[in-house]
Amino acid sequence: MKYLVLTHHHMDHVGGLRAFAAQGATIVVGKGAGEHFRRALAAPYRRNPDLPASRDLSGTSILEVTDKHVLTDGQREVALYITENPHSHAMLIGYLPAERLGFVTDLWSPGAPMGPTLNPNQAAVIATVKRFGITPLKFAGGHGSSADYAALVALEGK
Repeated sequence: MKYLVLTHHHMDHVGGLRAFAAQGATIVVGKGAGEHFRRALAAPYRRNPDLPASRDLSGTSILEVTDKHVLTDGQREVALYITENPHSHAMLIGYLPAERLGFVTDLWSPGAPMGPTLNPNQAAVIATVKRFGITPLKFAGGHGSSADYAALVALEGK
């Protein structure tokens, strides 16, 4: 089975939605975002010449993550966690437990310069890690590159 995990609904993070849906992928979103994507897939579109405009994508399977959901191929796991934050409703972060690698977008831009204290979005990443008891060594970012998680945690309490 194919999946497309969308961290949140902002336009710079949903590219390829229709193409993946047309290929039969299950769209994975945070709880409460499913209806938004159902409406988006049911709306008429004309921007992708590779997809016929008459293609009905309204029946695309959409999985909403309530707290945690694990995708696996039987050998590797990708865990997805809902994260409460001030940036976006129904947002997800990803985690590869075997690699101890997290994925975050918009809340923290790993590798980018950070301020002297945590901002509310960065604090939300730490709160999510603590809430679910995950142990990332690094985070990769949807914006930015990658960085040691310890660098973010070092700002906690400052």
